[in-house]
Amino acid sequence: MPDRIESFKMICAGGLNSNDNHLDLSDNRPGAATRLVNYEPSLYGGYRRIEGYDYFDPDYGEVGVGVSEGKVLGLAFYRNEHLGNPYLIAARQDLGAATYSFWYYTAYIGWRKLVTGITHNMTDGVRTVNKIRHAQFDFGSGSQIVFVDGVNN
Repeated sequence: MPDRIESFKMICAGGLNSNDNHLDLSDNRPGAATRLVNYEPSLYGGYRRIEGYDYFDPDYGEVGVGVSEGKVLGLAFYRNEHLGNPYLIAARQDLGAATYSFWYYTAYIGWRKLVTGITHNMTDGVRTVNKIRHAQFDFGSGSQIVFVDGVNN
């Protein structure tokens, strides 16, 4: 039985680091996490336990019910500062087709298809769309959003 117990305060800092050696991290960066399950970085430093979740809209939770299939390929929050209209935009594969479509969410109505007149292919014969990324820019006349998928021009 130990007769001398020393305690000290350890600040959890450094975030999630899963690519370094855990022995090296314990010596050089105490408090860095190598694996987190149901935890997220806290606003006050360290980590906090995730205490559940809530549905975005329990009435219209699924994107493109009955006309889409598979996982959601991308999700973007788009706000045009000049028009003042925030949009939640999602992309999902069309049912039974090798294309995907964009959808936008409207409160109390649900997900509506964004008609652009452009066909978005899921594959080019070699590559397949797995994830869609986006960037938003403001050129002075309003915000513009750009999506890339690694397949389509």
